[in-house]
Amino acid sequence: MTIHATFPDALESKVSLTEKGDDTGLSLSWKQSDKLVVVGESVETYTLTAIEGKKATFTGKVVKGNVFDVILAGSEDYEKRSYLSQSQTGVHATEHLEYDACLKGVNTYADVKFTQEWAAEHGGDLLQSGALLLYFQLPVNASKVTRVMIEASSSVFCATNLESSPKASGLVMDIVNGVVGVDKTVKAYLMTSMQEALIESGTTLRVTVETDRGTYCKDIVPGKVSIMPGKRNVIKLNSKGWKPVVEYRNFTFMTYNVGKFKKYKDQLGHYSYSEAASIIKYYEADIVGLNEIESTKILSIDLNNQPKQLASEIGNGWNYHFLPAKDEEYGNAVVASPELKAISSARIDLPCLTEGYETRSLGVIEYDDFLFCVTHLDHHNRENRAHQIVRINDWIKANHGNSDKPIILVGDMNATPGSPEINGTSTEFEGIGVYWHTISVTGTKPNYVVTYPNNSTCIDYIFLWKNDQIEYTVNKSEVISSCPGVDVSMISDHYPVYTDMTFKKKYPVEELKDRVQGGLDRIPDASIYEEEF
Repeated sequence: MTIHATFPDALESKVSLTEKGDDTGLSLSWKQSDKLVVVGESVETYTLTAIEGKKATFTGKVVKGNVFDVILAGSEDYEKRSYLSQSQTGVHATEHLEYDACLKGVNTYADVKFTQEWAAEHGGDLLQSGALLLYFQLPVNASKVTRVMIEASSSVFCATNLESSPKASGLVMDIVNGVVGVDKTVKAYLMTSMQEALIESGTTLRVTVETDRGTYCKDIVPGKVSIMPGKRNVIKLNSKGWKPVVEYRNFTFMTYNVGKFKKYKDQLGHYSYSEAASIIKYYEADIVGLNEIESTKILSIDLNNQPKQLASEIGNGWNYHFLPAKDEEYGNAVVASPELKAISSARIDLPCLTEGYETRSLGVIEYDDFLFCVTHLDHHNRENRAHQIVRINDWIKANHGNSDKPIILVGDMNATPGSPEINGTSTEFEGIGVYWHTISVTGTKPNYVVTYPNNSTCIDYIFLWKNDQIEYTVNKSEVISSCPGVDVSMISDHYPVYTDMTFKKKYPVEELKDRVQGGLDRIPDASIYEEEF
């Protein structure tokens, strides 16, 4: 049996695999992989043998009967196809679109045409899928989009092709390789059901987009409209009126004076890299500020790159930064998980006022979600520490004082919690407590926690720069004096300290100007809601 199947010439309103170059619709065309399923008294699959423009020829076994369903779909079980979660490659891609159609209840299956008129002439009906085009311009200068969602204030979207399809309140489109062009526009094509989805007057639709610059949403009330099968239904949104969605970020910060990993080398028989790495992994630290670190080089060859060695012990992909103090053989360092990619780094000298004492350093690494600072203050006298603290405060104020990111400072401060250096009560200088919250555990006087067992004192801390815009919660903070399988006392003469905390991250909305290129206003078909670009 041979079937000739034809698409109509007027295709502007039908869903297909290819978007027209002039942006006036979607072009419907046959593919070599297309098949027809005919359901009568038996079920047979017909394979495509020839394509001539809008007409295709299929061959297969004869199906007996008087009433037939002629199905053009990925499966004869097309009615149960779910539309709730989909995926698109690229921000303007259409190759994921699959035109599903069924000439239902017709009296013949030879020389069929996928039109409503032909179906009616032969005693049946044409069922066909549709598409919802979310066409919008981003409110921020993002470079990548990962997900687009549309949610209704009630359940309006048909989940399947069944006439009695369950209704859902939202559709989700994941976008793979969603790199955004210079005009910052996105076309998210969501396939929709063969059943009409009625949106009642007063229904709020929320479009949400996840980008590398944050998550944003926009609410619209389109009025009484329908998402029609066989149509390209369009929602077109400009860059104005989007709102940032608050996101929660959870991080575990750690500070650790590691004593060059050799304070107890003779007892251990080796440098304590593996033991320190075990602690960092067990307590699931995301980033660690390290004090008393060596990194010796001769002719650019690493001889003793301790940050690199520790990062490799922790795990594949961990990155590191060495921030020397007086010279290349001593200073501070940062090791961070593979998920944290540094945007920038800076090293600031912290000189001592007393002649002959070593210059210390402040290291500042900026990441997408926070700034991480590490330091090690002078241990000789308060005057030197006071001078270094003022230098830290002044540098942060001048360079990041207006930042909307949390700023974390960690390190060995060589000062106890009740000292003027920490609590900021001195009339002679502004201590850390003037500009920073202490977010690591310290205990209360006289029962301070011990981070430096040799003198039974607390001198290692984690601080957060005071900023009313930063909303945070400290979930847990602990001095680590024990760890399964590790003798913590044999790694260094300091204990590590960690703080697990949650930030509310809010993204600013930037109005984009002069980014729209020509040709964006020509959107035909069923317009659900449209804003001028």
